[in-house]
Amino acid sequence: MTIQWQPQPKQAIALASTEDEILFGGARGGGMPDTGHAWLLYDIDKPSYRALVIRKNYTDLSDWLDRAQRFYFNAGGKLVGDTFIFPSACNSVGVIGDIHIPYQDNDAIEAAFAEMEAQKIESLFINGDMLDFYQLSFHEKDPRNVHFKQEIEAGRQFLEYCRYRFPDIPIYFIPGNHENRFERYLRVKASELLDMDEFRLDVLLHVAEYGVQFIPFRSKVVFGDFLIEHGDKIPGAGGVVPARTALMRLKTNCLINHFHKTSDSSQRVYGPDDSTTIRGYSLGCLCELTPEYLEINEWNHGFAILKRNGNLVQVNNYEIEGNQIV
Repeated sequence: MTIQWQPQPKQAIALASTEDEILFGGARGGGMPDTGHAWLLYDIDKPSYRALVIRKNYTDLSDWLDRAQRFYFNAGGKLVGDTFIFPSACNSVGVIGDIHIPYQDNDAIEAAFAEMEAQKIESLFINGDMLDFYQLSFHEKDPRNVHFKQEIEAGRQFLEYCRYRFPDIPIYFIPGNHENRFERYLRVKASELLDMDEFRLDVLLHVAEYGVQFIPFRSKVVFGDFLIEHGDKIPGAGGVVPARTALMRLKTNCLINHFHKTSDSSQRVYGPDDSTTIRGYSLGCLCELTPEYLEINEWNHGFAILKRNGNLVQVNNYEIEGNQIV
């Protein structure tokens, strides 16, 4: 494996050391991670070689993984597996998504948060499309509408509010297809900026400042025996019952957002042993229900709370109507 990289003097000293332990400090940036990436190559030719990387939180780990992909890419390296698993000590999680700031419905958000507080959730998961990124869309749009800078500022305010409402629990955020408009825009309009940390979405949103852990786009998310997906991997409009569509596509216990519609479905699976039942759920949104581009729709407001029950997960899939949970 050949890596096109030249270490700085202090990096070279660290890499040349024969000590069992090295303490390498400094300001946040590429120096420390890149030294670690290079150091991991020393025994790469050994088939049984394995290395363990530990970071303080998932946000730091995702940063390390992003740099590792760039560091090893030209040498044929690739990321295998990209899954976030909720800690086993977390027994309940509130799930929201499709807020589409600045087109959110504040009353629906308040109804969801009030119920989550009442049930004392142990973590909050924002399952994509927190932001709309209207002006970054390649669809026809009104240039007079809200702009990117305003959306970023509104996104920061929402994360700050989430931390205010839930001060003592982990908060996780994974981008959806609307947030991915930002990277798609950069690829087409300003590809030279893709490698700049300053243009990463988690950096622009100040997620670390609010204690929010950022999960990379399209990562698999697992809570107990449930797969949590945003839902944009499923083509089309989701059908009459999006949960059924997701269940038939994913073929496992699953929960999705994306289609802005509360639904559930189940399927018995025949096997060599006892038959099992898999369950699927789609969640309502927390945004305006009659947008200009699709005034007639079947959307509804909603959210979910997942709780561990032994080895199984109990899903409470709530619908909000008239700012009340029904």
